[in-house]
Amino acid sequence: MANYPSSSSPAFDPDFKLVTSYAFKPPTLAYIRLFFALLITGILIFCIAFQAAILKNAQKFFSFFTNLSYFGLCGYFWASGLHTLVYSRSKHQRGKGQYPLQKWPKVLQHLHLLLYATVVTFPFIVTIVYWVLISPNDEPFKDFFEAFSNITKHIMNSAFALFELSLTNAGPHPWIHLLWTILIMGAYVGTAYITFATQGFYPYSFLDPENGIKTLLLSLGGITLAQIVFFVLTWGIIKLRSRLTRRKQREVDSELREGILYRGETQH
Repeated sequence: MANYPSSSSPAFDPDFKLVTSYAFKPPTLAYIRLFFALLITGILIFCIAFQAAILKNAQKFFSFFTNLSYFGLCGYFWASGLHTLVYSRSKHQRGKGQYPLQKWPKVLQHLHLLLYATVVTFPFIVTIVYWVLISPNDEPFKDFFEAFSNITKHIMNSAFALFELSLTNAGPHPWIHLLWTILIMGAYVGTAYITFATQGFYPYSFLDPENGIKTLLLSLGGITLAQIVFFVLTWGIIKLRSRLTRRKQREVDSELREGILYRGETQH
């Protein structure tokens, strides 16, 4: 079972899985997440500014799933980082940890969990689709901007996802989120055709019906299957990680309850 309560539960994340890690103390986890948030924000600002000032095609930026999923990473790390920071400080000051999301409306709590599910699945699909299907017909390192963009958004994106997947205590995503993530990807396909109607190009060539309906359906089916595979795979990895680190998590939980982590920090 997932570590998250149902919508009828009186408490959200009672074991603080979303804001703790078996590998890092809460303050360290908060700073890492906030560093990632700042880094991704800087990358996005640079890319948009470069496309606007140099390439003169910033209007295309939001047409690509790669960029939209990168905004998802950005939002997640800001949210998770700030909540983790509040949790660590409340635990340090009052001896009883809590963070704002636990008191927010349930719809926001479940949206955060859905965002987490996208963060640990979408980046891997983006990376694989680009390097397997797109890069062979492209020049990923033809100039500085292409190299920078492809390294940060088609390699580092998966590294960020891998961090959350393997080095935190977050529990496995609810199975209903498989449906929601597929619907999100389906909604993006719809926006791709809006892009063609308004800007005259397809963000990804495999979405062009002129290449054949069979090719289009196979591409969409393949990406849907990939999402299913990665959802199941990451769910299994999280379950395995939770099992392998169970002893360490119990030690951390015990230290958090007793305040050992924070008493130890104030002595240094």
